[in-house]
Amino acid sequence: HVCLSYIIFKNIFETEFCMEILVVGFYAPETMGWYLEKNLIRKGHSVDVFCYRSISKNISPTSLVSKGFRHVYPFSKAYKTKVNRDLIRIVKKKKYDLVIFLKAETINLETVKTINPHCGKVINWYMDPIVELEHNLDFDLISEFDLFLVKDKFIEKRLKELGIN
Repeated sequence: HVCLSYIIFKNIFETEFCMEILVVGFYAPETMGWYLEKNLIRKGHSVDVFCYRSISKNISPTSLVSKGFRHVYPFSKAYKTKVNRDLIRIVKKKKYDLVIFLKAETINLETVKTINPHCGKVINWYMDPIVELEHNLDFDLISEFDLFLVKDKFIEKRLKELGIN
């Protein structure tokens, strides 16, 4: 399902029971992953974080450096293979009620298919602007998530027109 993010996250934050949650994405102080983790913990949830950019130092990926933010964005095949393999291992080791991906730009389709049976719900929160749907998004990957959250109403409408509900 595709829907706007604020409705879903309002419900997650207000739930009466504690969930085991894995947040998968970029994580550093004062980033979206950091704020999300802090708020989920504040609401009583147990939260683990899988920062897929932190492992890049160990495998020397081909990188693209953004001068504005000084972050390294690895895209190498070796890097993606390690990220996906490590994520599968982590999810299989612990039963999560919810896995929240923040964009999932380095996660492949087979990984999501593999982890789906090992956790309650799997969602992707794509909080950044989506300029060109066909160039930014893997439609097969989106369809494997229980929810795909976007912040722009026109993107929600466009994805539904493409058959992604």
